[in-house]
Amino acid sequence: KTRMGLFTFDTTLHCYQLAHLRPRSAAADASDFPPQPRMVVVPDVSEVYLPLPVCAMEDETEEKSALLAALDALPESFRDTCVQGSCLGAALKAAMLAFGPNGGKIVVFAASSPSVGEFSKPHGCYADMQSAAAREAAP
Repeated sequence: KTRMGLFTFDTTLHCYQLAHLRPRSAAADASDFPPQPRMVVVPDVSEVYLPLPVCAMEDETEEKSALLAALDALPESFRDTCVQGSCLGAALKAAMLAFGPNGGKIVVFAASSPSVGEFSKPHGCYADMQSAAAREAAP
């Protein structure tokens, strides 16, 4: 069986439960299922844990449609966010926890370096470099 998980992150880690999007029977009505996956937030990125199990794919077609529906919902979910930070290190650690015993592939899309949690740069490191450069350039 193939296992899959979906995580997003800013300064917190967001884990998604895809299993409840699966049809439980062939007679199930589409209105019986929520339109978006359930998201659980892990706010403490210094001690990462998995609040939800990673899904084991029973029927690849159904699971693929659940994953695609979850991915389609992401832009709307984060449309109004103002958070400017990245806990990329914590997200990678969560992915390794999820797939560690059996291995697997991890695909990461990131727009910036980690700024909080593991692998983050020290706070203010760029500001310190800029102020030092400004002092050197001053007449």
